[in-house]
Amino acid sequence: MVRNIYSAAHEYGSIRDNWARSPSFIQDAFPKLTPVLSEQLHSNGFRPAYPDGKQFAVCVSHDVDWIHQPLSRSGFFKAAVRGALKGDIRTASFAGKNLLVPVEKPEWSLRRLIDREAEQNIRATYFFLSLAKGDWDYNYAMDTVERYRPLIDLHGNEIGLHGGHETTVDQNRLTLEKSRLETALGYPIQGHRSHYLKFRTPHTWQNLKDAGFAYDTTFGFADLAGYRNGLCYPFRPFDQETGAYIDLIEIPLIVMDVTLWKYMNLGLEASLALVQRMIDDVQRLNGVFTLLWHNHSFNGQEGEIYTRVIDYLVERDPWFATSGQVAEHWRKENLPAMEAQLPME
Repeated sequence: MVRNIYSAAHEYGSIRDNWARSPSFIQDAFPKLTPVLSEQLHSNGFRPAYPDGKQFAVCVSHDVDWIHQPLSRSGFFKAAVRGALKGDIRTASFAGKNLLVPVEKPEWSLRRLIDREAEQNIRATYFFLSLAKGDWDYNYAMDTVERYRPLIDLHGNEIGLHGGHETTVDQNRLTLEKSRLETALGYPIQGHRSHYLKFRTPHTWQNLKDAGFAYDTTFGFADLAGYRNGLCYPFRPFDQETGAYIDLIEIPLIVMDVTLWKYMNLGLEASLALVQRMIDDVQRLNGVFTLLWHNHSFNGQEGEIYTRVIDYLVERDPWFATSGQVAEHWRKENLPAMEAQLPME
């Protein structure tokens, strides 16, 4: 039973939603809002350790889906269409702006987000799409990533790949997008999270390992906050088909912003109550709390939820670390003891 929960065996060949994801309702073997395997490990004496004696760790991350205002949604685009009726759309302009030059939306600015978290000594991971013009959901070019890289690096943050729609099952596409991002950055990347949380168990893990990634942090439900395989601890995936571990660290995703209000239909206070409960559970179990907040979710109620969650975390004094730092630390310091208690092979 433990082996099946750990490996998410119920997802092998399961039904998938319209985004090729395993929905939470297919799993009914254990309560998904409780980290049942972490509870078991902890009750048996497993006590993960963190730098400076911190009780638990926190991985804050941001999937950068949008930076520029999509032209099709902007007044500039409409003006360009009007201009095209009168002449050449390539020279159309409005208020002195070239209408075909992407406009960075101020509310989605990464600079504001980076500065804000630096003030609270929070190290975060930024997952960038690595797409080419014409690709599904293309919004920004690699020169935009290059422009933000120095500021992200300056504050000790990390950049990872936000794998595009096709990378979940396409090894070549995954390798191409990884290479494109590394070329833009000028250094290798270690981490990955799939766009829309697309994931195919266990094949995506094997593809990531073969592509040279050290860790992934996609493994959570889009439609429900919680614990997809009962763990709030990073783990090495176990492949039921081969009967062996996949040598990659998975940092389970516990809370994604849009899950709260789009999928679970929660308001501000209910969202906060749920997230705070999960933080308390993770702290008690010396686990790793993972929070995904998109850079376009920082206005109105969405921004207030984020601010109050971060304040709640800061009060508890965890180890705020990048996903890469957590993966490396876990492999060296905590993984051997954990696997000794949960032998799979």
